Amino acid sequence: MQRRILATLVAVLLLVLGLGLVQPSDAAGPPNTAPKGLHRCATSGAVTRSCLKHAVKDYDRARRREGVGPVTLPSNFITLTAPAQLMVLADLDRVDRGLAPVAGLASTLQPYAQRGAQQSRDPSFPAWTMQGGGNWASTASPVWAEFLWMYDDGPGSGNLDCTTATDAGCYGHRNNILGHYRAPTLMGAGSDARGGATQLFLGGDTHDRADVLTWHAERRLIPVGVSKRRLKHAGDLDVWASGRAMKVRVRVSHGWHANHRRCTLRAGQACTLHVSGKGHGTLRLRGPNGTVTVALGRG
Repeated sequence: MQRRILATLVAVLLLVLGLGLVQPSDAAGPPNTAPKGLHRCATSGAVTRSCLKHAVKDYDRARRREGVGPVTLPSNFITLTAPAQLMVLADLDRVDRGLAPVAGLASTLQPYAQRGAQQSRDPSFPAWTMQGGGNWASTASPVWAEFLWMYDDGPGSGNLDCTTATDAGCYGHRNNILGHYRAPTLMGAGSDARGGATQLFLGGDTHDRADVLTWHAERRLIPVGVSKRRLKHAGDLDVWASGRAMKVRVRVSHGWHANHRRCTLRAGQACTLHVSGKGHGTLRLRGPNGTVTVALGRG
């Protein structure tokens, strides 16, 4: 199936596999959201800064339709491998909807996921699987694949298991990402320039361990999200938490005022600050992983 993204014609196909998975409460899925800027990520598995800038806008637009706050990526995201990026994106989508994160990537699951990517198919399950799900997309781009699995997976999308609205595979990729897995939940992920991208989820997995990358390490690198890094005059800006709950302390320099001194946020939640004042100043937003600053006034 072909998808038209702006002036670029890109064929992106999807396959889904699940075993013993308890579906999320919104298993029917939201309406498809067509990507707009993600065409910049279509030709390569490598995530460039230009690709990422436009990808985040598409993610935020799709999340807004579901009432979920904007996404904030870990500060090291662009340096991670494609499989690591696939895990981080899945956990951001899970945690920001109140679900437990996948513990991390397991080296023992990586070969299964990588073979699936190389062979352009869903990854196979290892013999010890009790509960799991697998996704495949024909694009090797992690940010494109995750977007399609999560936000463009219903009737009329490139989901090969959803050619009609009554097909059981509709929203299957999304349901695998948001599935209610038994703990511990571990993951494998693969990416191949010719074969595409894969995710492999195993629930109740006591056989493997997160020895490639852990969510615990990545969540410590997620800053407070803020809609503007400069406010020239009095106005509103949004502050949000992504990937973890955050208690955000709000401080402004002399001559400026903010209507809140703190925002206590669940993952996926935002608050709106109204900031007013004169002259030059600084707004400081201190979260669990450091301080983000916003320049105030003209200059």
